[in-house]
Amino acid sequence: MPTSSNKPTGQVTKPSNVFTESSNNESEHTKSISALSNSAMVLGGYEDGFDLVDGVVPGAIEHFTVITSRNGTPRLLLPRSAAMMQTALSCFLGTSPIMKFVQPVIGLCIRTGGPFSRFASDVSLISRGGRPSALRVLIENVLGRKDFQMALRMSFGRPNGKTVAVAISEAGEPLCYVKLGSEPMTSALVAHESDILERFKEGEIPMIVPHALYSGTWAADHQALITAPLQLERLSANAHAAHLAADALATQNLQANCTLLESEFWQRTSKRVKEQQNSDDLM
Repeated sequence: MPTSSNKPTGQVTKPSNVFTESSNNESEHTKSISALSNSAMVLGGYEDGFDLVDGVVPGAIEHFTVITSRNGTPRLLLPRSAAMMQTALSCFLGTSPIMKFVQPVIGLCIRTGGPFSRFASDVSLISRGGRPSALRVLIENVLGRKDFQMALRMSFGRPNGKTVAVAISEAGEPLCYVKLGSEPMTSALVAHESDILERFKEGEIPMIVPHALYSGTWAADHQALITAPLQLERLSANAHAAHLAADALATQNLQANCTLLESEFWQRTSKRVKEQQNSDDLM
């Protein structure tokens, strides 16, 4: 685990009390603190005594590079290792050609500091008594190994936003993907996805679906789903049969254009609403 840094501050980030800040800056800063606090809660299994602090702190239990959105809200927690960071970026953001420029920009922001640290900076997870991250313990128990680092994509603030984590080996290979519910709605979504994967696994339709390594509750009775990476080979440029199949599927005109009022979805929804209105049950 890396321990060197040019910013070993180790200070817990707290909302600023400087009265000269604009209200917009205060709002963005508060959102940033809230997202980091929520991330620390997830990493710590919703137990007290875990904090994400600025800089690379010796003795911290985890080290990350945090990437923030344009409004200052933290979105990604990435491993600081170059190979692991590249894998995490590919998992979360895809493999488009522009991705090769993202990691150098992140490194430049961290080295430059100052206003650039608003977009990328180093943070550390510390815990009371040096307790390990509950999320790490969960993944260790599922994988049966400890030689990995975690990356997280945070979606706090969205009603259906699930936290997604990836465990990445020292060689930069993804070992598993983790979806975590953080409240009743997202926990229900994670449980539903687990159920769908189980049903498709036993179904008659031939398809490749992720293999569930773990499905159930973990911290504070929240739902978790851990899946293995899909082992797929990239098609070669001259994969003639696959291209013919894709072309044939595209000619089937399977997409229907209609207004929302005419759609089957709206008809089903209207029927359910009417049935609910005529029942004594609350929605």
